[in-house]
Amino acid sequence: MMIRSAIVLGLSGLTTAASAQNFSLTLVPSVMTLDTIGGGRFTIDVYADADVGTHIDECAFGLQSNSFGVTGIGWTPAEWAAYSFNTGYAGNGNHNTVNFGQVIIPGVLPPSPDSYLGQRVGSFVVSTIEFYGVLDFDLIARDTYSLRVYDEVSRSFYANEPTNLSLYGFSINAVAPAPSSVAAIMMSGLMCSHRRR
Repeated sequence: MMIRSAIVLGLSGLTTAASAQNFSLTLVPSVMTLDTIGGGRFTIDVYADADVGTHIDECAFGLQSNSFGVTGIGWTPAEWAAYSFNTGYAGNGNHNTVNFGQVIIPGVLPPSPDSYLGQRVGSFVVSTIEFYGVLDFDLIARDTYSLRVYDEVSRSFYANEPTNLSLYGFSINAVAPAPSSVAAIMMSGLMCSHRRR
């Protein structure tokens, strides 16, 4: 009797562990230090991953920095996205929710081969004014789910819940060298380029 109980409890524990699902959305900037002389511009790629499923089906999230230094943010989804809803820049360094994905019908319309988990799902392009400081960027999850994935083997869809979604942001240093420093650098460059005859 004890052996049977131990087996049942062991299998119950395995079932719980096997059903645990974790989802993540990660921001990856194109630069870590931004030169903002005359205004700066850089790209933020968004990557999606999960420990369940094989392909990315749908994503929905916003971008937040709450910074006066940001003048605009644009969004471009990955090439595999069949649809995309984008309500645009919200001001103050924030971008409204973007919602995009593909149409998958199990057994009829397969997922795009470019939509495997761990891939880039799209890119934000951020424009800034000339300033010095730190910009913090974070993803904002949608109320229902922000990442839904598809599993080719089981032909099932899985979506995150608020408790199993990890959002990874970043900070970037914005620098604007003093005008005297820029002038000194330009003068030294001119002096070095001067050739004697």
